[in-house]
Amino acid sequence: MICYRAFKEVRNDFVHHGGIASPKAEQCFIDFDALNAGSLGLKEKPELPQVVDGQPIRLSIRGVVGLSDVVLRLIATLDSELVNSGYGDALVKKRWRYTHNGLVIVTAAGLKRDAHLIRLVRQCALPKPVALTALFGYLSSAGLVA
Repeated sequence: MICYRAFKEVRNDFVHHGGIASPKAEQCFIDFDALNAGSLGLKEKPELPQVVDGQPIRLSIRGVVGLSDVVLRLIATLDSELVNSGYGDALVKKRWRYTHNGLVIVTAAGLKRDAHLIRLVRQCALPKPVALTALFGYLSSAGLVA
């Protein structure tokens, strides 16, 4: 989160303060600068040139690309935590029942079944599923598909 926050503050100053760093952005940079690639769980730390209060902000494409890896990891971590929480389970079941009025019959097998499951999940405004066999088992055990 420290890495994300540093880039977020730099972005905010870039967009809202004419590209001039604020004290908050400088402090976030100091916190970020203390990290290394290992502490971020990355092979390489995203590049962020020094941020000094009152000075113009400099960014590099390499740093922004590195940040995208951090953001993807945050999303994956949060998605995983949500799925493993009771709240995530309840949310999926509630959306499914609301969207599909309860039980859905999935008669096809193989690729047709997988495509049908993907459509059903997307209709619930949920992300495209990847582990379709596990999803079918989950939905079956929850009484949402047959």
